[in-house]
Amino acid sequence: MYTEALSKAVLFIFANIGCASCLFGPPALRAESPAIPQRPTQGLTLLRPSRASVGAPVRLRIPSIGVDAAIEPVGRTSKGMMDAPGNPDTVGWYSLGSRPGEKGSAVLAGHLDWYGGKTAVFRHLDALRKGDILSVETDKGKFVPFVVREMRTLPSNEYAPDLFRSSDGSHLNLVTCSGAWDTARKNYSERLVVSADAAGPGL
Repeated sequence: MYTEALSKAVLFIFANIGCASCLFGPPALRAESPAIPQRPTQGLTLLRPSRASVGAPVRLRIPSIGVDAAIEPVGRTSKGMMDAPGNPDTVGWYSLGSRPGEKGSAVLAGHLDWYGGKTAVFRHLDALRKGDILSVETDKGKFVPFVVREMRTLPSNEYAPDLFRSSDGSHLNLVTCSGAWDTARKNYSERLVVSADAAGPGL
């Protein structure tokens, strides 16, 4: 599944997620979901990925920072790079890679801000902390919980194929802009990456 082209897709995220010239995918339907705690109340049980598909992701919820957003599938641009969501309030899922809840590392990208000073879906992503809980709803009516493992910032032009790869378990990487705004390049200097692991019913 993980071809060289897929690995190189991360270059688009780190070079262009701050811009707004992206494709806009179909909106996801909103559905009622169970309450999601912000932090574990019991010991964690890592989820063992099933071979059966959990379904395509349609909604992301991060209670601790007030995110409740539709997820749109994105692919690659004509240059072979990962596309980004075309709406400030939605999250883009790299649909040519892993699905959240399946074995591997799924990638969700969202904007930090938008034209005219408008804030975007991942404006407060930097407020997440290790142990925070988020949930991905799928089109099969399943809710896959994840627990934040680490947060890191990387230069916007850094090659980071590990975001798309995992040899074991089910993982999720959330990506948005960070650092200083470069007026000449019209881009941010860094990217914030939040890495999380799927967790089972032991939460």
